[in-house]
Amino acid sequence: MERAVERMAELIRDGMAPAEAAGTAAEEYGLEAAAVARLCAMHGARIERERRREEGRLTQEEGRAFLREHLVPRTKVDRDCRRAAAVVFMEIVAREKGAPRGAAAISNVYREETEDLDLEQQIVVQHELIRLWKALPPEFDPREFRRADVPRSSWLFPLLEDSAFYRWVPRG
Repeated sequence: MERAVERMAELIRDGMAPAEAAGTAAEEYGLEAAAVARLCAMHGARIERERRREEGRLTQEEGRAFLREHLVPRTKVDRDCRRAAAVVFMEIVAREKGAPRGAAAISNVYREETEDLDLEQQIVVQHELIRLWKALPPEFDPREFRRADVPRSSWLFPLLEDSAFYRWVPRG
């Protein structure tokens, strides 16, 4: 069955229509075309999941589920701050393949979403983003690594460490 799925995928890569490729692969291996097509679709979905994981991207559904679990409750933060943090989070972690995700992208989306908020609300949004980034598995955290001249023992390093845009690494 696996060989039939590989053959179908190969035929599709060579430019054959999926239905025709399923029929050809099924005929070559003596199987049903529908079963081969179903298994090939599952194989493609598994490969896409692995590719997204390598790129550190989430699907829209995965991102929404993460927000439901980790976004601060409505009773603790005002609605506009929650909405801005959720939009920035979703825009970055569920980006299309190949779209930039680092500090510049986070900053641009953050600026767009918080332009109507006052300074105190913007700080709340940044704090919420920091919480969300830290709750993600490390491979999904979109912040870029930056080296700081400040050693970890300095009183200033904890301020750098809590950045919504960069993951700071001390030099000393």
